[in-house]
Amino acid sequence: MAWISCGASCVRRAEHLTDRGVLIVEVGNSDHHLEAAFPEVPFLWLDFRARRPGVFALTADELDAHAASFA
Repeated sequence: MAWISCGASCVRRAEHLTDRGVLIVEVGNSDHHLEAAFPEVPFLWLDFRARRPGVFALTADELDAHAASFA
């Protein structure tokens, strides 16, 4: 649950993210907690050969659209 405590600061759109930028975040096995805390956010879960769970991507537009969720 440590990720959720920093959720607002971890996912807020950073000033250096361009309009076409993509935020990629690794939350590990906390992925189900993240989805439960922010069910309205369309996280794109990335699949890797190593099968490590918990890496998602959000575009700058998605971050902007769901900014209120992370406030």
